Amino acid sequence: MRRKKLPQPWFRPSRGLWYVTLDGKQHNLGPDETAAFTEYERLLRAPKRPTRQRGNYDKDRTHWKASGSPIRSMERVPTATGIDPSNVLDDVR
Repeated sequence: MRRKKLPQPWFRPSRGLWYVTLDGKQHNLGPDETAAFTEYERLLRAPKRPTRQRGNYDKDRTHWKASGSPIRSMERVPTATGIDPSNVLDDVR
């Protein structure tokens, strides 16, 4: 079984900086090679941030059905605000 290769830092001469690509993101490690490898090791040891989950269409749709449309939800607004929701809905409809 092959072991996964770790990404290695690389030098970009045009900018004079060291970089490494981790999880699809380029990290600037700085101009000094020794400091760049120290920063690289720190990035490898750092806990990974949780990835952002994309919305699930079915879950979002179910939530929308449960909460109702924005116009219908205005009917549930308490009249303590001084606005009568039935008048507002008449203007929208």
